[in-house]
Amino acid sequence: MKKFVPVCLLCLAVMLATSLTAFAIPTSTMRLGSKGAEVKELQQKLAEEGLLEDRFVTGFFGPNTEQAVRDYQKKNGINQTGVVAEKTLEAMFTDKTIDPKLVLRNGDENEQVLKLQKALFSMGYLDETSVTGYFGDKTEAAVKKFQGEKGISQTGVAAEKTLTKINTLIDGTKLEVGRAYSAGDNDEGVKTLQRRLFELGYLEEKYITGYYGAITVAAVKKFQKNNQITQTGTVAQLTLTALNSASAKTVEIDKTAVDIILKPGTLRYGDSGPQVKTLQQNLKKLGYFSGTATGEFGDVTKQAVTRFQKAYSLTADGIVNAKTQTKITAALAAKTASAKSSSSSASVSASSSGVTVSGYDSANMALINSALATLTEAQLEDIRLMARVIKREVGGSSYKCQLAVGSVIMNRVRRTGASVHDILYSPHQFSTVNASLPNETYSTSNYYAAIEAYMGVQPIGNCLYFCYYTMRYSSWMGKNRTFYCMIGTECFFL
Repeated sequence: MKKFVPVCLLCLAVMLATSLTAFAIPTSTMRLGSKGAEVKELQQKLAEEGLLEDRFVTGFFGPNTEQAVRDYQKKNGINQTGVVAEKTLEAMFTDKTIDPKLVLRNGDENEQVLKLQKALFSMGYLDETSVTGYFGDKTEAAVKKFQGEKGISQTGVAAEKTLTKINTLIDGTKLEVGRAYSAGDNDEGVKTLQRRLFELGYLEEKYITGYYGAITVAAVKKFQKNNQITQTGTVAQLTLTALNSASAKTVEIDKTAVDIILKPGTLRYGDSGPQVKTLQQNLKKLGYFSGTATGEFGDVTKQAVTRFQKAYSLTADGIVNAKTQTKITAALAAKTASAKSSSSSASVSASSSGVTVSGYDSANMALINSALATLTEAQLEDIRLMARVIKREVGGSSYKCQLAVGSVIMNRVRRTGASVHDILYSPHQFSTVNASLPNETYSTSNYYAAIEAYMGVQPIGNCLYFCYYTMRYSSWMGKNRTFYCMIGTECFFL
């Protein structure tokens, strides 16, 4: 009997060691060509983050995994090598949440402060050199800025309300306490809701778009039914608590309910064929799609459609219905008209210091009249907002210069997928944008330049920045971006 006990304990230890190994956090460096259980664990984590499709969770580190790693590294401020080494492993598998019961303030120094600083860095509130584990003045300033933007009293002290909010943003499937979600909402919070519904089996991954439409309403209602909550389709406190609960009931995804909602002829994620290929070709002509037109409607195509929809104030759900298709057709017609009108007068010639832009000296009335006949009131309101900014930035300059500034705005819209309003009102973007902007008057010239830029005319290519000529070499963009050309008194940079 005395001999039997140690043997049993030894067997138990071996069994535990074996089982622990199967679920151990990866510790080895992984790169293209690596394979095994640790690679599979990595891929599962990337899939949870929405960066890798489930079909690539194979245990083999191929090109898709490498790209997903690069995307993760970019998202988390890590050098984008595609190789999973110490820093990436730490970011991916270390618990990032902070104990919300703590109170962190200036002078503290511990692991929780380090977590706080990493979170603030990942959200753009703190520079990487300040991520030290010591709560100093820079961390206090970052906390105050975060609190101000999130509607929390700006004390500079990270207490329960601040830490809970940060934890909510860190955890991609944890819903924000105290918020209500309803049809028509369109933001990152809705994406978090959709990720949670996907995690529980109520929504397909391809419908994680950030837009709370009919498909999300149907998924919420089914969740409410299964969890004995009144089926409103709106996420209020009771539904939110149930969604955040570890005991929330899961289901198998019901695809038939989605098929009923989507009308025949609609193009969406997962579709394939010549219609999808034509869609990709058209989006490529309009500058929203940069891949190869394969006829397969995947993530890249969905993102391109979403960017187009945002630019034209459509429901940004990545689904091509009749309304989106009509706008694509109108945009193509406008682009063709613009190209014909400007081909005889616009030219770009290379020089050692950039390019010289000619043409665009007056408005293209054929394109402008076409736009005015087809654009919605919401789109025209975006254009009027652009016209006001153009007036404030370069109102007295040539038409060409006004159009170039409008083009910078739309280049940023196309590059980020954000709305015109969000681009203009983003912090540290346009110094002339403030609360009085809606009351600003603008000229016909400002308005026409805004319309042409909105419709895709790009006299300065893909430039994203501009500054007054005296600041060409001293400004941030002059030191960090590629100079493209000068129009009047303004310098433009890629």
